[in-house]
Amino acid sequence: MVNKASTRGLGSPLMRVVKLYGLPVLWACFAVLILVNGGRPDGYFLRDFPAEQWQYPVKGVLIALAFSVGELALMTLILRPMSYSRSWKRALIAAIMFCVLFVMCALTLMHMPHYVVAHALWVLSLFVTSVVILGVSFVAAMRGTRKA
Repeated sequence: MVNKASTRGLGSPLMRVVKLYGLPVLWACFAVLILVNGGRPDGYFLRDFPAEQWQYPVKGVLIALAFSVGELALMTLILRPMSYSRSWKRALIAAIMFCVLFVMCALTLMHMPHYVVAHALWVLSLFVTSVVILGVSFVAAMRGTRKA
């Protein structure tokens, strides 16, 4: 028979690291993607103007980064990762919220600069993350392994 305390102890530090750093690391990856895609000239600009006139869109990239920080804060406030214990209702709220937000972002993507597309991918990743967390938490709750 396996000692439950020893198996719990092995998974606990890893889950603590994931809960603490998972969303910020995901945000950092997408922040780099937004910054890099800000450096790619828009195809519609290049069609009408020479490439020498293109400038890095500092204001637009900073706005996209500010929105992504706000969405990270919203996801953190909803899920509260450090106290999360398979609370599928929190994940359901996050999934609904980010589904609506992704649809709003996706509807505005046509002819947008690359950094706006990168921001929409960030919102999509938050939606997918919340759906995966919802699925895992819901199955665990239905199996009766929910922690008190």
